Amino acid sequence: MTEQRGAGELITSVEDLVHFLRRLPKSKTRLYRGQNVDRPLLPDFGRKAEKYNLAEPLRTEQQLLDEFRRLSPPYLRFMPRNTFEWLAVAQHHGLPTRLLDWTGNPLFALWFAVRRAPVEDNADGVFWALDVQVSHRVPADEVSLDVYGLKNTRVFRPAHISERIVAQDGWFTAHLYLEDKDRFIPLERQSRFKDYLHRATVSRSAFGALRRQLRNLGISDRVLFPDVVTLCKELTREFFPSKAPPGPS
Repeated sequence: MTEQRGAGELITSVEDLVHFLRRLPKSKTRLYRGQNVDRPLLPDFGRKAEKYNLAEPLRTEQQLLDEFRRLSPPYLRFMPRNTFEWLAVAQHHGLPTRLLDWTGNPLFALWFAVRRAPVEDNADGVFWALDVQVSHRVPADEVSLDVYGLKNTRVFRPAHISERIVAQDGWFTAHLYLEDKDRFIPLERQSRFKDYLHRATVSRSAFGALRRQLRNLGISDRVLFPDVVTLCKELTREFFPSKAPPGPS
């Protein structure tokens, strides 16, 4: 894997994050992503296609979205207008898609990195920053096109068709599926993006402290997932706190 700029940085506090951001080059549009384990920048559908060794990933992907389109309208407040918007809504409600989540807010990205303990023992998290170039964006005249017709991975900012998208300042990378290689390519391995990516390690031992610092700054699941279910979960944790000692989990 190509070494990204900032790869030696370690984040153990919000102050460390601020110092990391200050050292980055100037950028007109910068996006951020936090992961609780350091793994390739692949969309969830791409990971599942590899894990389950799908024989026809493109066909399965389109069937999955078609079923979402058919069954989801009774639960949606806004009706998506094109494939990009359908994918954005599906992604924010947990459906595996070819989209990868990003946010315009670095504190939000750090929260996503530390909100849950890593599944893997002794695994650190990772914080990504992407300097978006004009050539990365989905051209305005292509937003209405079928996302499956894209010739390159693209960055797009969805319309405000979901409370979560608005709350999270959500952006996406829509990933290209290479039929000749029969797989999606991680963003950090794509020549058009790898020189504009920066990364820092988020120390696993600091997850608990980082969550507390971010909550003091007003960042929490209730802010980023604005619904009654999340509110009830947070109230339950507040009134019935875990007896486990504080730590990275």
